Amino acid sequence: MSEPNNGQMPTAAISRTRISPSRLALIEYCRRLVSEVGYQLASQLSGVKVMTLYQWKKRFGWKDIAPHAQALDASKLSESAAAHDETLRKINKAAKLHYAVAALKAGVEASGKTGKALMQHKTALAFNQNAQAADRTLGWTAERSQPQVAVAVKVEMPTPEQDKQRQALHDKLDEITRRLAASDVPPTREDAR
Repeated sequence: MSEPNNGQMPTAAISRTRISPSRLALIEYCRRLVSEVGYQLASQLSGVKVMTLYQWKKRFGWKDIAPHAQALDASKLSESAAAHDETLRKINKAAKLHYAVAALKAGVEASGKTGKALMQHKTALAFNQNAQAADRTLGWTAERSQPQVAVAVKVEMPTPEQDKQRQALHDKLDEITRRLAASDVPPTREDAR
């Protein structure tokens, strides 16, 4: 059952305290971080002490809510939301890098085994599961299976009238070329320009 304010700071607590908008944005940012990654990591990422986060939870009535369970007013929290999303992107990128290293280590370990050792049931299952997890996390298959990009080229064909004009121009140029070839006068420098 959801609370009326969905875990956000109660308006009564906000109205009793005089908090600047920038401080309020920081508090809301920290609340969202805590709900996503927990107190310790939220403290490291935001630079706010863990005990301060616990005090804010108590003071503003933060609820332990599932991520993205609340609808936020983007006009009020745009800075906070953007900073929060950027932090989650950084965490996601770091997690992918750490998993890539772990997958590489597992691959090196597997490459050192003999074929017979790799075919043992538990080893084969572990290696297969690691490879599948690495593929899902790092997106190897998704990268390869992206559809090819089609390039549409628009070629405008000349109209019959434009075709006639082009042909008339070519005929005139051909006539000039024929006359020059038939004349005995060699071309001068001025003619070459």
